[in-house]
Parts: sequence; structure tokens; C-alpha cells
Amino acid sequence: MRKSKLLILLGSLLVFCSLALMLFSQVKADVAQKDIADLLSRLEEILPSGSVGTPDSFSSNEMPVLEIDKKNVIAILHFTESDLSLPVMGTWNKNALTSYPHRFSGSVYDGSLIVGGSDQKGQFDCLKKLDIGYTVTVTDMTGAEYFYTVDRIERKKSAGADVLTNSESALTLFVHEAYSAEYIIVRCTPKI
Repeated sequence: MRKSKLLILLGSLLVFCSLALMLFSQVKADVAQKDIADLLSRLEEILPSGSVGTPDSFSSNEMPVLEIDKKNVIAILHFTESDLSLPVMGTWNKNALTSYPHRFSGSVYDGSLIVGGSDQKGQFDCLKKLDIGYTVTVTDMTGAEYFYTVDRIERKKSAGADVLTNSESALTLFVHEAYSAEYIIVRCTPKI
């Protein structure tokens, strides 16, 4: 009798902890979405209207950085089919991916940009919905827009530099999917 009461209490405690964790995750995602919307709004006010960028128009591969509220933004990603825009931070910080996507390495100017993000709602969870032929736009901090087409979508167990770097892809996006414990890697080529 005593053992069954203890098991019921333990089960109830586990259910309560699970619900609390789900609520915390949802609140965290909502705060991140609001922060993203605020940052994008500020960027729209600052950036000049878009022009079509060409990689050979820059003498350096270093992407300009715009600092807003101590956030170093290098680009805005726009997923045309889902009408989602996300700011990209300039320095890789795996611990801050739940706030914003971050550049893992590379540049749009030499066709080597790699960006990682979180699979939480409103961020790189959209990678699960991408399909071959979809359009991704990268706007740098000069307002120049670079257009890409999704060329390949891969699933991998790991995503180190050796897996992510691919000379055939001008833009690589990746996310660690929590439920499958796999990485979704999206390879894009310049849109012609």
C-alpha cells in the first residue's frame, strides 16, 4: 500500500515537472520570437532598400557587422515560401542559438556561408518544411540581397565542420532536431 502511494506521488511529480518544462519552453520561444521581431523592425529602419548583391562586388570576404543592443548582426535570412525572416548573428555561439541563428563560418561574398540555429518554433524549425527548389534570401548589412535555391536536404548524426563544409553549396543552413537527434542540413546554390 505504502509503495503504491509512493509510486503515484512520484508519477504525479514527473507529470508536473514535464508540464513545467513544456511551459518554460513555450515561454522561452515566445520571448525569442518577440526579440526577433523587434530586432528585425529596427534593422528595417536602418538598412537601405535592397539591391541585388553580387559576390564579386566586394573586395573583402568579411561581412559587415551592425551592432544593435550588443548584438552583432551580419545578415537577415528570409524564407520566401514560409514568409519567415530571421537575423543572423556574426559570431558562432552554440549556447545562444535559442535566441537567434548564428554564423558557423564563411561569407556570402565567397559562397561559403554556414548558419546554424535552433529548432524551436519560429526559428530554424522551418528547415523541416523546406523543399528542393525553395528560395532563401540573405540580406547583408549594406542592404544587398543574395538569392539562393534549396538544392539538397540531408539528415546526419553529426554536424562538424567536416560535414558542413561543402564546396558545391554557397549557403548551408543546419539545425539539430531534438526529437530525432539528427541534424537537418540544407544546401543551397545561388539562384540564377
